Amino acid sequence: MNPRFVSASALAYAFAACIIIIAAVACAGSDDRTVRDPSRTSTTTSARTTRTTSVTVDKPAEPMVEPSPGPTTPPPATITPAPPPPPSEPEAFTPAPPPPDPTKLTAEVRRELAHDSRLSALARGVQVTAVGGKVTLRGTVKNWDERNLVEKHAVNTAGVTTVNNELVVKE
Repeated sequence: MNPRFVSASALAYAFAACIIIIAAVACAGSDDRTVRDPSRTSTTTSARTTRTTSVTVDKPAEPMVEPSPGPTTPPPATITPAPPPPPSEPEAFTPAPPPPDPTKLTAEVRRELAHDSRLSALARGVQVTAVGGKVTLRGTVKNWDERNLVEKHAVNTAGVTTVNNELVVKE
């Protein structure tokens, strides 16, 4: 074999291999801002065959240039709001209303129950106790509707804040 031909062929293959390796390394190390240029092609020629190999080369993307804002203008003047005027009179402290009288609250709930004709005598006789604005209902009623109606009367009574319904349904 001709040593010149062998070395040219080996050189062509080595050159092609180097191009492929360089392309692979460039692809592996590229960042997100690269653009592929498929127009690059290398041709290897030997005495027997002509081999065309396409190589994709990464090239950096064009840097993004922000549009110029035009002539430089001074920043707008900062407007500071005027402080609020001092109050003409100091706000008076308003204490919380005193808790309702438990005796009056109990009497009011019992009065509501006594005036409802939908309730049975059993439901009208439930025990009502009050401590502050909390009302507790104890006793027995005929059915669930009556139980809910008694609780509704207690909740809707003025001064009641909480209702603890311990009524038992007679079955």
